[in-house]
Amino acid sequence: MLAKVLPVILLFFIPPFLGNYVLFLSLIAINLGILTLSWQLMEKDSGWISFGQSIPFGISAYILAINPYLTFLAPVNFLIFLFLSVFGKSLFPFATFITSIATWQASNYLTINGKGGEEGFSVALQLPSEKIYLASATIFIVFLILLEVLSKSKIGLKIKAVRDNEIAAKSIGLDPIKYRMFAFFISSVIASISGILHAITFSHVSPSVFSPFYALFPFVASTISYGKYYTCIFGSFLVVFLTHALTAIFPEAHYILYSVVLMFFAVMKYAKDS
Repeated sequence: MLAKVLPVILLFFIPPFLGNYVLFLSLIAINLGILTLSWQLMEKDSGWISFGQSIPFGISAYILAINPYLTFLAPVNFLIFLFLSVFGKSLFPFATFITSIATWQASNYLTINGKGGEEGFSVALQLPSEKIYLASATIFIVFLILLEVLSKSKIGLKIKAVRDNEIAAKSIGLDPIKYRMFAFFISSVIASISGILHAITFSHVSPSVFSPFYALFPFVASTISYGKYYTCIFGSFLVVFLTHALTAIFPEAHYILYSVVLMFFAVMKYAKDS
C-alpha cells in the first residue's frame, strides 16, 4: 500500500515550489483527481460506466453556493444514478451522459433573487489557494487509501461478485441492488466533495460544472492512467496541464483529446471482445 501511495504523496510536494500558476493548475488537477476516484469506484469495482459524474459534482457545488448549510444533502443525488441503472449496464453510460447534458442546460435557467442563470453564483467561502491545496491533497490521499482498502475488503469483494455476475451473486445470497446502492452512494459522496472543493477553488459556480468537460473528464483521466486508483492522479494532471497548455492554440483542445481517448477505448474494447 505504501509503495503505491508514496509516489502520489511526493507528487503533491512539488507544485507549491513552482509558482502560483502551477499551484493553481495542480489544485484543479487534484480536485478532478478526486472526481476520477469516484468514477473508478463505479466502473472498476461495481461495473457501471458513468458519463455523468458531473451531476453530483455540479449539484454539490451549486448547493454550497446557494446554501452552504445544506451541503450535507448533496450525496443524496446517488438516487439519480440508482434510478438510471434501471436501463441496464449497456445503456447506463448514455443515460448518465444525457442526464448530465440536460442538467447543464437546465442550470442556465436557475435563478434565485435575480442571481444565477448563465452567470452562476458566487461562493461566500473563500480561502487561500495554499490552504485549499493542502486540504485537497490530504482528502485525495485519504480517499485513495480508503478505496484501496475497500476494494480488498469483504464488502468490496461482494461488490465485485455482483459486478461479475448478478445471477450467481443472488444464488449465494447477495442482493445486487443493496451493493449497487452502496457503491453509488460512496461514489456520489466522493464526487460531491470534489465539487465542493472545486467551488471553493474558483469562488464561483456556473452551469459549466455540468458540461461535457467535467462529465467525461474522469473517464479520460482513468483511461490514460490504466484505470488504477493510485495512478489516476497522473492522468488528471496530464489532462489539466495539457488542456491549459494548448488553450492558446486550440481553445477546445480538451475535446480533441477526449475524442482520441474515446476512439482508443472503443478500439481496445472491440479487440478485447473479439
